[in-house]
Amino acid sequence: MSSFPPDHPNNNYSAPDSYKNSNAIHHADEPPAHLKQELAGEWDSFILKLRVDLRWEPDHALTLLTELYSYIYSTVGADGLSRQTAGEIWQLIQFIQNWSSHPSFRIANPYPELYYNSVYEILLFLGDWYFTGECPFTEPEAILEEIQRLQQLLIE
Repeated sequence: MSSFPPDHPNNNYSAPDSYKNSNAIHHADEPPAHLKQELAGEWDSFILKLRVDLRWEPDHALTLLTELYSYIYSTVGADGLSRQTAGEIWQLIQFIQNWSSHPSFRIANPYPELYYNSVYEILLFLGDWYFTGECPFTEPEAILEEIQRLQQLLIE
């Protein structure tokens, strides 16, 4: 049943055939199972430990960023994105920075400011790439190099 008045032109609207044919648009594949668990904040995920235990695990953060990079790289050329996955990626990016920027969190997790800021910047780069389809670097591998450089920032 239409919510438009009887004489409204949208009452007779029919989606173009290209939208009716599910093969016409190449949608990004679902993330791998482990990344799906991370994005959903399931048991033992980085985001759940961050929220519940107030614990930042650098190795876990590195793994998450690397998996996110690999997934986003695999979506290059896709015409559509899963709304659920997009929402989870957006939430992850927002939550990590907002939650871990709090002074009380930083007292319990005293990593260098440059390290945290680099993680936030990488998350923003990955989000920008995922949502726009355009890598913010000339070569996508440069993001991976930035992710790998995080280990060095913990030593300095």
